[in-house]
Amino acid sequence: MKKLLFIAMTLLSATCFSQSTKTSPDGGGGFPPCPEGFCPSVVFSMDMFNLHKPRTGCTSGLGICLKFSISLNCNPCVGKSFIKGDQVNLWIKSNGQTATLHFPVKVKFEKGFEKADFSSFEIEDKTLAFTFANGVTKLAKGGLYPVTQLGDEFVVNLNFY
Repeated sequence: MKKLLFIAMTLLSATCFSQSTKTSPDGGGGFPPCPEGFCPSVVFSMDMFNLHKPRTGCTSGLGICLKFSISLNCNPCVGKSFIKGDQVNLWIKSNGQTATLHFPVKVKFEKGFEKADFSSFEIEDKTLAFTFANGVTKLAKGGLYPVTQLGDEFVVNLNFY
């Protein structure tokens, strides 16, 4: 369950970056320009994350072993959450004061979530940061947030400091 949540938050961060760069005429940050209706996007895939030493082939010892891949592409600007394999694609929209998180309803059928309560979403204080196109970074306030369902997505409205 923690792995799925970590992957989801990582994808969320990539989606936030994608949405923040969509107004840049050159795609922003070295991204290639995208055609009208498409936004530059970063896909960050966590291939491995464990607490073993890299020099042991990530099989023993105490350390952090991290293997990931990144790809840059153009995706439609209209967000849509989905599950593909063991990855959850989230999307977010922000007005600079709050952020609206969207994730698929189907996550409630994934392993580890069978008994989860989907009426509230909990986040630890200052663990999720959002950096906007103007360079401003805002931290999400921790706490319990109500979850609503909109079609095939769960929606959570997060507050910033």
